[in-house]
Amino acid sequence: NSFPKIYFYGKYKLVFKVKTTENKIVACVYLEINILRPWETQIIKNLIFTK
Repeated sequence: NSFPKIYFYGKYKLVFKVKTTENKIVACVYLEINILRPWETQIIKNLIFTK
């Protein structure tokens, strides 16, 4: 498990590959996650600045 214990804000990219014994790729999954700071999201901005 190489995931950090404390997550930093930003973009994370993960690639999972399933290979045969001959190293041929059978399946591939690409995952991209953006972690935003709570005060930078539009919902929080609307709650803070509309009051």
